[in-house]
Amino acid sequence: MTRAKAALLGVIALSVLWAVPGRAGLRLPLVSRAPQEVRHDMALGDWRLTIETGKFSQDKICHLEDRHHHITYATGALGFRFGGRVNTANAWLRIDDGAPMRWRDSLPELIRLGVGLDGSRLDNPTDGIVWVPARQLDEANAITIQPNPRKAPVTYHLHGFAVLRDIAREMGCVPDARFAR
Repeated sequence: MTRAKAALLGVIALSVLWAVPGRAGLRLPLVSRAPQEVRHDMALGDWRLTIETGKFSQDKICHLEDRHHHITYATGALGFRFGGRVNTANAWLRIDDGAPMRWRDSLPELIRLGVGLDGSRLDNPTDGIVWVPARQLDEANAITIQPNPRKAPVTYHLHGFAVLRDIAREMGCVPDARFAR
């Protein structure tokens, strides 16, 4: 093979590898560019709701979380994230000005709700998340959580959560299993 042919094949190979759909170059005829889902975004207070509906299946996936992505709603419970390295097995919490309580006292209800409590690591089975049944927080303004005895308590404000969750349910996010972490 001559150098000219080798160079030409190299240019063709690079153009095929670097071709990006939407730019001049190689276009794949069977790849659809139209989005395959309809997305609705809403916000209320510190909370954000995203509902993704598949165009074909009409199946809904709902995401309800705070704007900083520290709190998420799934399967009837709120998960408060402290980072994967923080072991929250001995966390304590206080709802509004109530008495402090261990989050583990809610384990039977969390299991009944189907909240996934098994973490990815044996040395930190909580994955840094404290789960609280949402029914305990429906009327709450704030929750303060001390993730473990060595960490300072953190206060989370819940303004807008219950209203936005109800709006999500009216828009088809029922049952709560439609809410993804």
